[in-house]
Amino acid sequence: MRSGTLAAGACALMIAGACHSSVSLSTASPSPTDLGQDSPAASLRVHVDLLFGEHAFVLGKLAVVAAGGRKDEFHSYAGVLAANAVDMATVFKLAVGETGGQQITDAWTEGDNFYVAYLIAAVTQDHAKADAAMTSLTSSYVPRLAAAISSSAGLGSDQATQLADRQVAANKLVMDDAVAAAYPKLLTDLTASHAAAVSFADAVAAQIVGRFPDRFPGAWNSGAATFRSTVNELLQRQAYLLTMLTDAAAGAVQAEVAPVAGALAGNSVAIDARLQAAFGDASVKALDTLWEQESQLLAEYAKSGDPAIGQKVLNRAAPPVDIGAPYAPDLTTAFTAILKVVDDQRGTAFDTLGGDDRAAAVEFTAAADEITEAAVRLAPAKLS
Repeated sequence: MRSGTLAAGACALMIAGACHSSVSLSTASPSPTDLGQDSPAASLRVHVDLLFGEHAFVLGKLAVVAAGGRKDEFHSYAGVLAANAVDMATVFKLAVGETGGQQITDAWTEGDNFYVAYLIAAVTQDHAKADAAMTSLTSSYVPRLAAAISSSAGLGSDQATQLADRQVAANKLVMDDAVAAAYPKLLTDLTASHAAAVSFADAVAAQIVGRFPDRFPGAWNSGAATFRSTVNELLQRQAYLLTMLTDAAAGAVQAEVAPVAGALAGNSVAIDARLQAAFGDASVKALDTLWEQESQLLAEYAKSGDPAIGQKVLNRAAPPVDIGAPYAPDLTTAFTAILKVVDDQRGTAFDTLGGDDRAAAVEFTAAADEITEAAVRLAPAKLS
């Protein structure tokens, strides 16, 4: 079992120049041949949703490894939190302009530092510092972020404040769960935190599209755009839950395994429900079987590192030759990326772990876009 000492001085969050953004936003006119899922407005929504959603999961992962005293893993995911902030800056500067984007970024980065301070204080049971950090989140970060979003994106001040407050409260629950080792509650709260983050992102993206319609043409909330956004959200969650499962299995942290497996099962049901109308029962059944088998195989691979099991993961990720269904996604690239994360976890390759985990989530969301294209092709009437 991995262990270590979490030293507050060693875990400061640093956004370094080495972190770079991989985000680009299209502001071209939407194609007249699609249903709006690829319009600049829809793409902005997806980008913002994924960044806000990633933020919730990275804080959750930070909380789990901090509470477990896993110092090197903490550093690795602190790097992902920094990269998230860099990409957040890129998106908002492109969306609302340099000045407004920088104001949002500065507030967001301040919040990240307060979150890290709260987490370290909570883990080390320094109640005075924990209270001070939480006060800073609620009295400094929330109003600063709300003001920046309100002035640059056009979201109403009261709504922006309410959503930022909700974000802080949701993230606090997750961090407190981790410190208390309340893993079943943590997974429930983490799922809720991720959903709340995406709702916040949707509200912000909608206002930006409304304020800059020439820059982001198209409908952010068309049936196809909403389908794309939701499937991206669910597959991002699936990716991060899978690597939480393998991290627990690789580290023999048995208390974490069952709650994560339960969260994965619940998210699989949510994926099925979203895809049901587009692809029908046969496709959804095939996908549901895939999630169940892959979760089991990945947990086994995380424990053993057996290459034969790893190959089974990849074999199962490819759709069967005859699935008796109109569509099944090819998730080979996505699960190849997950296996790389598991190898990092098993080999304690913490320098690359956080970045590889993030890359795996990106591959899952790329698969979500491919699923959306298939849905538009096969069931356009249901997404219009």
